[in-house]
Amino acid sequence: MRWTLVSSLIAALLLSRATLAETVKPAPAAPAPDTPTSPSASDSGWYGWQVLAVDGAAIATGAVLANTLDFDPSEQPSDLGLVGATWYGLGAVAAPAVHYAHGNAGVGTASLGLRLLVPPAAGFFGFLGTCVERGDVEHDCVVDGYSVGTLVGLAGVTAIDAGALAWERPSVDPTPPGSWYGWQLFIIDGAAIGTGIAIGAGKPRNEEGERTDPVIAPWAMGYLVGLVAGPVVHFAHGRWGRGFISLGARALAGPMFAVMGIAGYCAATGGVSNCSQTGALYGLLGGLAIVDVFDAMVLAHEEVEPTQQARYAPTVSVGPGSLTVGGYF
Repeated sequence: MRWTLVSSLIAALLLSRATLAETVKPAPAAPAPDTPTSPSASDSGWYGWQVLAVDGAAIATGAVLANTLDFDPSEQPSDLGLVGATWYGLGAVAAPAVHYAHGNAGVGTASLGLRLLVPPAAGFFGFLGTCVERGDVEHDCVVDGYSVGTLVGLAGVTAIDAGALAWERPSVDPTPPGSWYGWQLFIIDGAAIGTGIAIGAGKPRNEEGERTDPVIAPWAMGYLVGLVAGPVVHFAHGRWGRGFISLGARALAGPMFAVMGIAGYCAATGGVSNCSQTGALYGLLGGLAIVDVFDAMVLAHEEVEPTQQARYAPTVSVGPGSLTVGGYF
């Protein structure tokens, strides 16, 4: 009798334990949906054709300018030199912009450095080689050597840029979404430069009846207006640190491109008499464009406040033959 009672109690205990375990057994988790993989993460894509396209457009623009612009005979650059100077300036702005458009800011910086430094260095070695071959350092060998050397340097940089650098990189740590207000900077800078173009195309500005250089007025208006308005836009959005970065870039970094303009234009045109003045002006205008794009595309973002995380409140309820665990978010 006693053993029968004990065995009955043990059996009842085991049965109730099995029933409780079956009741609180968690439901099988639903299979997680397949997370789509971005194309850049699965396989790298080549966008070098876009770099080649902007370089081709720069060469075509240089060819048009060489056939349409009139210079003083003493200051006339060669056709190859003018093509090289145009290719140098436009390529240094457009090709890094292509990289940035694909999210490769570091690669764009490398592209900018290559395009600013390599062609003038190649032009210098071209000048040395040509003059040494001809046995005399005279104007013709300087012009030919600089122009051809610069074109070779530009072609080499384009091949490296399009073939080795222009590849999509997988995004490891994507930037959190934010609000972009760079369109406000584009409007202000575009209006200032457009006003400068209108002023430069207006009536003669000096006593000799000569017009203002077509580069001076756009650069001066864009520089002066942007120097004030650019940081103010950032300050208005509460981005004080970026406003001061904008001020420094507009005040100092942009004008430094005058040195690159002198090196590139003098190398491409073979050192014509006014190459330093013309190169400095175009370097200033190119630096203004680069800084304006950098300010609007890189700096003009304001962070979005993250939504408050909801809390998990667990609940436990015990009923006849059941145990329920739940909660809410």
